[in-house]
Amino acid sequence: MSNFKIDEKWLKEAIAIEDEANSDIHAGLELGRNLSEYISTTKSYIDRQKLISLLKEGLDQILSQKDIEEMADKLQREAQEKVRKKF
Repeated sequence: MSNFKIDEKWLKEAIAIEDEANSDIHAGLELGRNLSEYISTTKSYIDRQKLISLLKEGLDQILSQKDIEEMADKLQREAQEKVRKKF
């Protein structure tokens, strides 16, 4: 069984090969067009429940559950946006 890992290097190589071949076969991910979106969601993934749990450890006596959940959601969006801007 091979250990295949999709990482940034592999994605960029796959895009270059497709571009060099002047090909766009539309099989699988649209790597060129959707690369930044794909990477931003995979590289910046934060487990929401773990994040909420971590925030609750220090803030549950001060903030409501709703406030903590909103903070977690905002942090996830900001992390994805920062990663997206890198690509």
